[in-house]
This record gives sequence, structure tokens and C-alpha cells, in this order.
Amino acid sequence: MPDLRYSPLNNYEALSDAKLNAYLTRIGISRDQVAERNLDSLNRLIAAHIRKIAFENGLLLFTDEKVESGSDAAFEHIIERGRGGYCFQVNTLFISALLALGYDATAGAARSCLWDKELQTWVYRGIVHMVIFVVLSEDAPLYLVDVGFNERGLVAAIPIEIGAGVSSAAGEAHEIRSNDLTGKGNWMLWHKRAEWAPRADGVDPHGDGFGPMFYFTLERYRPEDFKVLNYYVSYGGGFLMSTFVASIVTETGGRSVIVDKSFKRREDENHRELERIVRMENIDELVNIMAEEFGIAMTEREISGAKQKFFS
Repeated sequence: MPDLRYSPLNNYEALSDAKLNAYLTRIGISRDQVAERNLDSLNRLIAAHIRKIAFENGLLLFTDEKVESGSDAAFEHIIERGRGGYCFQVNTLFISALLALGYDATAGAARSCLWDKELQTWVYRGIVHMVIFVVLSEDAPLYLVDVGFNERGLVAAIPIEIGAGVSSAAGEAHEIRSNDLTGKGNWMLWHKRAEWAPRADGVDPHGDGFGPMFYFTLERYRPEDFKVLNYYVSYGGGFLMSTFVASIVTETGGRSVIVDKSFKRREDENHRELERIVRMENIDELVNIMAEEFGIAMTEREISGAKQKFFS
């Protein structure tokens, strides 16, 4: 019986040659640097992307500007308008670039985990996160790629194997573990903060410094599936319509993060003198930090909406 839910014919469209060139220019990398389809080139592309394209929901939150899903919409929003975006936007652009570069890449979906202070436990949210699966060769493991998970995101591809781990930004780390939330053989990505920057709530369920980040299966999702999920997220479903978040990896391998009116820059052990915390008191501080740290020029409507929400 044919698989009616997913097939390669239902995958995302590859960027055109002109759009791929524009994307590579935006992230500051040449085709020669990513010409070979291997793990080194893939990680080089990821590193360039996450240092130039921020996770952010400014236009969505402050102006209620809805963004269509799909490769064309992601390209227009991020490349032509010079914005960042949330996972459905940045990961869609990234998978379209991977396909244009000849990678075997498909999309999946995940349930993120949040700490509930009232219940004092980790809780699973709905299926509201997009991830990417990459096959590098027949004898290589399947890799998980994700350039769109705000301030805890991956900075390199990670093999989907129990116990697989990779170093991350700001002295952090990620690890793959098994999970049986909806059946056997499923997966959880775990995240560990640096020793000098423990979790604010002190949560450490296994005593190893790690906390669950998101749960996923290996089911492939189609662009049509993400139309539904994007509609839910952008019309009031979840924190993107209530909390302002901006996150980017710094050139020194740290993280710059805004959550509402709080800005924090975390760094690795070699650059901790660059760390800082700012509790923003006026709209000018927000505008300046967005420009300097995230490379985003806020629009007049966005500034007006942020001023009303945070500084009225």
C-alpha cells in the first residue's frame, strides 16, 4: 500500500540558483566552502547560518503580522526583508538551501519541553517545532539538524543515536536519549547549560546538568503539515504570541538572548568578559540591542507595538 502521508514528491522546494546565492551571501559563506556534501560542510553551513540569522518573533508579536509557511515566504521574510524568524521560517529556509546544495534532507516535527514551576515538573507542549533530518550516506547515521530553537538550539548536526552528543554555544552541550512517550524507538534531545551558568530554576532531573529540550519521532512531515502547525502558532497558539524572544549565536561562540525586556549574553570560558545582562527600561535600548546584537532593524510599526507592550 502506498504511503499517502509523505513521499519525496511532497518535500520542500529547493532554492533556485539565484536565491541560493542570495542566501549564502546573507550568511557570509561561499559555495566553495560548502561544495562537498559531508558533515564538515554541513556543520560549516549551520555555523554560518546561526551567526547571521536570529530566532525572533518581533513582527509576529508586536504587529500581529502573519507569515505564510513555505520556501518562498521564508526567503522573502528572512533574505529580502533582512529578518530572523521562528522555527517554521528559519528551518524551512535552511532545508530549502540544503536541497539546493544536493543534500538528502527531509522535515520532521517535535514537542518541546518546558519546566512548569507550579507543577515542579517538565511538561510536553504540542507539536509546534520543526526539525530537519539529513542523510549523508548509506553507511552514515541519520542526522538531526535544527537552526531554529531559540536560546537552547543546536549549533551542529547530531547523529540520532542513543548517547550521541555535541558541544554547543556558550559552553553548553546536547545529547540524544531514547524516549517512549508515544511508543518505543523514539527520541529526546537534551540540553546542558555551562557549569558557570546553571539553569535559573535549578532544575536537574537526573543530576547530570541536562534537561529535556524536545521529543521527536522519525516521521517525515510535508509542507502541507506545517501549514496547519504554522496557523496554530501564528494565530495565538503558544508562547510566540505572548513572549518576545530573540536569540543568536555570537561570533565568539556564545549566545545573545532577549526574553521580553531582559537581554543576556552568555559566552564560553574563553570569552566570559563579554558577558552582560541588561534590563531594558525604554524602547531605544531594545531598538539598539536588536540592531547591534541581532542585525535587525525594527520597523516603525514594530517599534510602536513594542513600546505599547513593554514601555507604555
